[in-house]
Amino acid sequence: MIKLEAIKTTHYRKDMKNMSFVGIHNTKSGLIAFADSKASKILNSGQIIEDKERIKISKLFKNNRFIFVTHGNNELFSGYKKTNIEDYVEQNLSENIIYKDFFYVLFTLLVLDKPEYNNGIYNFIIGSKDQNGYYVRTLKFDILNETMEYSQKNYTYQCLYGGDISYLKMYESIPKYFDVPIDEYSKIIKEQVECLVKIFDLDFKYNSVGLPINIKIFQ
Repeated sequence: MIKLEAIKTTHYRKDMKNMSFVGIHNTKSGLIAFADSKASKILNSGQIIEDKERIKISKLFKNNRFIFVTHGNNELFSGYKKTNIEDYVEQNLSENIIYKDFFYVLFTLLVLDKPEYNNGIYNFIIGSKDQNGYYVRTLKFDILNETMEYSQKNYTYQCLYGGDISYLKMYESIPKYFDVPIDEYSKIIKEQVECLVKIFDLDFKYNSVGLPINIKIFQ
């Protein structure tokens, strides 16, 4: 049995839950995932700025068994082992691993080496397929409280998305479709999200979402 020991910290924990814009559409013929590629960071003053050292980052990942997107906190482990989430996934997402195994290992490693620089909340949206068909579900890590929570599998048409609240409100009003050509629909989704980015780029406040918009299909 693995003994999970808490690591105490007095550092200020930063909340990145409203960063990014990602999602997965569940359609009749497969899943369409989208994600922006902008990296953000919060300064000690509380100001949010673009993390230009990371340039453009991946928030959308896929293997033969599942597809997922991530939003919010995007760095893993304690300060001296701090790792960008996209680097961890690139090194550890094998083609045939199932998502429950992949995320359980990541969760266990995070609990054993808690990040002291954020609030320990990690958000994922996952899509896969079983004998009942395609489905989408969410997963939330709360590393400080050492919990991981899956939502129910949803096999009916649904689009799950997360990130910047301004984008969530705008995207809610856009019609979504179930029985349409998946290749054509993926291009439409890409263009729709790109238009939202351009709109919020014209605002005075910092835009946590940035181009390019990445799209992948899972079938």
